[in-house]
Amino acid sequence: MLKRVAPAIGLFFLSPLAGEFLLGNLPITMLPALVALAPLYGGGALLVRELARRTGAGWPGIVLLALAYALIEEGLVTRSLFAPSFAGMDLTAQAWIPGVEMSAWWASFVLGGVHVAGSVCAPIAVMEALVPARASEPWLRVPGLVVAGGAVRAGGR
Repeated sequence: MLKRVAPAIGLFFLSPLAGEFLLGNLPITMLPALVALAPLYGGGALLVRELARRTGAGWPGIVLLALAYALIEEGLVTRSLFAPSFAGMDLTAQAWIPGVEMSAWWASFVLGGVHVAGSVCAPIAVMEALVPARASEPWLRVPGLVVAGGAVRAGGR
């Protein structure tokens, strides 16, 4: 069983590692935070990958689902998209869009760079490259999908 789910476990932890630590958002001294970040990031990356692979959506589907995940995480969970200041930054000074009340700079950075590319697509590509014979097939069964969904829910609290 471990061999069957090993790529999923790898993706679960690689997603927050890439999205937060390898992109330089968090210092390596905060590596223990990986345990707290993995449910939201890793669970989200797993759900994106599994849905795309089960529906045959391919990489275009993965990218679109990753964007949907990023919008949910940053718009609804952390609410950073519509925050005039987030993580000590004055986002109103960075391409602020009045009326929409968000920073175009922050939205493109956090949605495209951090989530779509950094925490979803790149980790999926790496893990699929490590198991090329299983790259296009689902890695989880229904109980695993339930666990991944529960992890996202728990991580978003």
